[in-house]
Amino acid sequence: MGYEKISKEQRAAEIDRLLRARITDGTWPPGYVFHWPQLMEEFTLQPWEAQAVLGPVLKQMRIDGIIESRPYIGVRVTVDGERWSPPAEFSNLPYDQYIEITLRQRLNDGRNGKGIYKPGEQFPSLSALAEEFGVSVATARKATDPLKQQNILVPIHPRTYINPNLAKFSVEALLTPPKRRRPGKMKLHAFGELRTLAEWAQDPRCKVTYKVLYTRYVSGWILEEALSTPKVFNQIHPPKP
Repeated sequence: MGYEKISKEQRAAEIDRLLRARITDGTWPPGYVFHWPQLMEEFTLQPWEAQAVLGPVLKQMRIDGIIESRPYIGVRVTVDGERWSPPAEFSNLPYDQYIEITLRQRLNDGRNGKGIYKPGEQFPSLSALAEEFGVSVATARKATDPLKQQNILVPIHPRTYINPNLAKFSVEALLTPPKRRRPGKMKLHAFGELRTLAEWAQDPRCKVTYKVLYTRYVSGWILEEALSTPKVFNQIHPPKP
């Protein structure tokens, strides 16, 4: 559509027109659920500009009662007379935990060549996630922090990318929020040997500081990977905006 030749305001106006038309003509029927990454891909929006273009559009559509955002759920076309409630199994979870579970499901789909999150691609900003799920940026940050600690998401200032080697993670590692582990003075197994975490931090095979190693371990990393993975991810080459 030649978006590169028009302003953000013009792009927002065109997207607003198209989305409203889809709802009016039934292309997006009542109850249709959509996501920011879906719109970003369709309208060729980079994460760093999506907030400025999509934000005002979706906010005004919510004010007009055309769409609704709900914590636990996302964004959908409004259904007259129907309350949009979260699935029963998630209704008692804190917002950040539910969002984390949802993101993990999307990442697992992306690893299998489906969905909206693909290995190596730039991940949506915290502002975009907050807008999509109807929560604060702080809550969105709490939802993504465990994914960063597991190396599923890789922060490269000022952006965040999906690990291009997502295939190395098991389904369980992707879908299950890790339980925090406290190593203490317990002997931990790696490379066929048993040592405490402090002893492993002094081993020449350890590529990171004790602090980083500890953070990785309590976040659920496999110990050998936590030891041998450098903190600088030179294998990732961010795409130019």
